[in-house]
Amino acid sequence: MMKTETGTIPAPLRLIPLLLVMSLLLTACSSVPSSVPSPAPELYDSETAIKNEDVYAHQQDFYTNQILNGKTEITPELRLFFQDYFSKNGNELRLLPEFAFGKAPAWDDLSQYIIFNAGEDFVDGSISEEKFDRQITRFFWPVIYTQKDGTGLIYENGKYTIRYGSDAHGWAIYELTGLKNKGKTERGPDKWEATIRGYFFHELDSDPAEEGHSENGKTVWAAMKKEENKGLTFWQVQDSLVLKNPGSILELGCEWTIEFAVNDPEGDIHFTYMSCSRSPKDEQAPPQQALSDIYLFQQYPSGYEFIKTVCDLRGEAAITNELREKFNLFARDHRWCYMPDMDGYESFF
Repeated sequence: MMKTETGTIPAPLRLIPLLLVMSLLLTACSSVPSSVPSPAPELYDSETAIKNEDVYAHQQDFYTNQILNGKTEITPELRLFFQDYFSKNGNELRLLPEFAFGKAPAWDDLSQYIIFNAGEDFVDGSISEEKFDRQITRFFWPVIYTQKDGTGLIYENGKYTIRYGSDAHGWAIYELTGLKNKGKTERGPDKWEATIRGYFFHELDSDPAEEGHSENGKTVWAAMKKEENKGLTFWQVQDSLVLKNPGSILELGCEWTIEFAVNDPEGDIHFTYMSCSRSPKDEQAPPQQALSDIYLFQQYPSGYEFIKTVCDLRGEAAITNELREKFNLFARDHRWCYMPDMDGYESFF
């Protein structure tokens, strides 16, 4: 019993204020609107998610299924990942030279490959020895070599300079047909073996006004007329063929078998190659220090005089009216041209 100025309060009544307070608290908690959204769940488990957004189609699937779990099943997502990776790095597989495991590519093949894949490391047609070596390590891991000239490069004063302009015309779509996991490499990453088919297209195949489409280009344009492809672009229809047995309707250009490792799969993913074979084999001309007259005339008949003139120009070259006239003949039939070291500019058409 509890005594007050007016008397004594029974024990049960003393609990009423406490019960009222608890009731009010419970009522307040239950009055929170049920429509308040709960935190969105993470898209991926934190232990399996890549650090950055996907750079390539289905990169997250590749990381989870292949890198973490070593799976080799060829799924549509895996095909689309390889197609996107090699399409966005257009010269990486298409120009990869043949070489055996445990050996390096031939010097001319190696240096030519770096020309087409070093990207921004080339400044004004030159690349430093340090950056050249870094690019080799990126694509082939460390290679022991002697700094020297190559078919497409001149080595001088610690840097490599391109002998003449070049371009890898056209493109390809890539169909992954086989994948093997061959265990760990000495450096840590898994060693993979992939078989990939390439279907080549001409440079102007996507241009509806062009009359000289390749056979593969014509196939895509024909497919665009089908009802299910109405409203789609040339590129959308072309890419969709990767999942539709492309070998049944496209001409096969090349089949590669490559051994490679995957670097930085959670971030700036890229491949390093340990071997490459291809079919059909490349028919390579004997090494030469400059483009032959026959080759120049066959490849660029309208620009023969221009290319022959500029191939040997180094340093500061005078832009004469005669040179401009020769260049215009070349540019008339070709949309791209590189003029080495001509006042420090590159000309694109």
